[in-house]
Amino acid sequence: MSMAFTRRRLVLAVMLCLTLAATLWVSQGEEAESAPDSAAATRSDSAHQPSRRDASVDSSPLLLDRLARRAPAGPNQDAFAGRSWVAPPPPVVEAPPAAPSAPPLPFTYIGKMQEGETGPLTIYLVQGEQAYSVKKGDVIDKTYRVESMDTTHIVLTYLPLAVKQTLTFGNS
Repeated sequence: MSMAFTRRRLVLAVMLCLTLAATLWVSQGEEAESAPDSAAATRSDSAHQPSRRDASVDSSPLLLDRLARRAPAGPNQDAFAGRSWVAPPPPVVEAPPAAPSAPPLPFTYIGKMQEGETGPLTIYLVQGEQAYSVKKGDVIDKTYRVESMDTTHIVLTYLPLAVKQTLTFGNS
């Protein structure tokens, strides 16, 4: 071994011994300061304290709820949870469902007929292959009711929703 290495080990050993001595000296000083207080407390409490045998028969209830460890409240609940400086996204507010609406009129105008100038007006409609001749007040397939009509348009009410719809067909 080299001389520098041995010298270094000697210095480290002396420093270790000095550290241990200082630690013992400080701990003995603390014990000496607290000894008179604890001795007096021990003497005054020993007269009022039950003996060891009496302490084992103590019937005071054990409060377990005080022993339970509660999770901290607030933002520090989990020390290992991820943290971010980014603001959380706003809560998603779903739009209320749209109000139901009547489907488009399924009828096509094919003609009209009126008896004289003041006679009742009959309008002919077709839906797919089904043809209808309707007058004011008629109900078509329990779905549409004819509210009013004239030579240019017919007003129908979609009965499930009570929505009025107009079919315009012009002068012909």
